[in-house]
Amino acid sequence: MKALVGRIRALVGAILIAMVSGLGGVYVGLSGLVPPALVERIGLPVFGPGAGHRGPEWEQLEQVFHTIRRQYVQPVDEAALVKGAIRGMVEATGDKYSMFMDAQEYAAFLRHFEPSFTGIGVVVGMKDNYVTIIRPIRGTPGERAGLRTGDRILAVDGKDVTRMSVDEVANLIRGPKGTKVRLRISRPPYTDSFEVEIERAEIQPPYMEGKMLDWAPGVGYIRIEEFNTNVSQQVARQLAELRAQGMKGLILDLRQNPGGLLTEAVKTASLFLGPGPIVHVVDREGNRETHSSTGQRDFDLPLVVLVDGGSASASEIVAGALRDRGVATLVGTRTFGKGSVQSFYNLEGGAGLKLTTHQYLTAGGHSIHQVGIQPDVVVEAPPPEEGAEPMLPDDPRDPQLRRAVEVLKSKMR
Repeated sequence: MKALVGRIRALVGAILIAMVSGLGGVYVGLSGLVPPALVERIGLPVFGPGAGHRGPEWEQLEQVFHTIRRQYVQPVDEAALVKGAIRGMVEATGDKYSMFMDAQEYAAFLRHFEPSFTGIGVVVGMKDNYVTIIRPIRGTPGERAGLRTGDRILAVDGKDVTRMSVDEVANLIRGPKGTKVRLRISRPPYTDSFEVEIERAEIQPPYMEGKMLDWAPGVGYIRIEEFNTNVSQQVARQLAELRAQGMKGLILDLRQNPGGLLTEAVKTASLFLGPGPIVHVVDREGNRETHSSTGQRDFDLPLVVLVDGGSASASEIVAGALRDRGVATLVGTRTFGKGSVQSFYNLEGGAGLKLTTHQYLTAGGHSIHQVGIQPDVVVEAPPPEEGAEPMLPDDPRDPQLRRAVEVLKSKMR
């Protein structure tokens, strides 16, 4: 076994990957691979496979390897045997978010950090043991093909993917611009399935937008698609513009936001919170590291945060902090429930290991992993009508947004 090399760099992020390449809910800083300016990195100690006592299992592993190499009826690829052993070790953890990636897979994963990417434009995550669409990105081939939140991906180009990880499925769907990929989809209530063929294209996803709602006087609206680099600066500028336009209350829309950078989540929450905790990161020994607000005071206007089942990880950190600290009311449906942290290890030969190493707690010390955050005011979103144009995020027909405006106006009086 080759020792793990490099230093681990970890960030809280949604393990929800925009299919094909480019938009990732998990963000990591890897020395020499991802520009250091991309993230504020957290260093973790490296634990090699030879650490501690070597029991009989290690001898068994070596014996099986040499027996297969020498005695199997046909010649075998030794590298393939080693990769299989490594994958088996990771799978033995039983953790759906941990994964070994060979050099090719890891290089494809790193392309997620590019500002634009070639793909179909959907964000996916593991839900109920299926790779599930968290949200299609507006204006992309995935949205135009009619893919919806909650759709399960059963097959890619005829290959069954129901036992694959999110990363493995994403790697299958990736491909050059202009080529096509065929997906088999199962839609709630998951009683049948259908196929859809989608042409890949270059995707340049928007990460933040804001405006005054013209149909709700005094109500400002900011939607964050993902906590990507510099989103907090954009939000700060947008807040200043909305105040100049006479904003009396704000709706922060985190629906279908799969997460992003921990640093951006903390900086964004700091725009609304005075000194105090935003999130706690806990390791296997129970050691807790608290990330606190850098803001000077709490937000001085009524604030409502919209969430749903696509709000995950970093967006759950922000929503949880704003509610736990008593600054905001949450409206919508229960969030995704992604409260674990993956660390990334550089391996020799260009391979990589993604491993769950930490969990996080909200500002109030609550674990939301696999349970999510229940909003203060529950409003279900109506299912989209077949063939109908999808509603824009600030559409006055949106029942969740209309209820958020009602809650906000009750606080503005």
